[in-house]
Amino acid sequence: MPLTYANMGTVYRVHKVGGRDRIRSHLQNLGFVENEPVLVRQSAGGNLIVEVKGRCVAIDAGLGRRIFVQDERRTV
Repeated sequence: MPLTYANMGTVYRVHKVGGRDRIRSHLQNLGFVENEPVLVRQSAGGNLIVEVKGRCVAIDAGLGRRIFVQDERRTV
């Protein structure tokens, strides 16, 4: 499912990063790589603040729709 549909306080694992090469590269540089755990800290209108690789990153809904995640079934 796209990261924009994720619930706050839940840990997910990155399944796939979509989009054009430039966008995929940008997201990978931010830490969104396959099998990386991500924690959704805040969500507002599809815009997100997530914790990835030990740091908080803010992304807009457009980028969030390009990050596909799987539920890890853990909450924080």
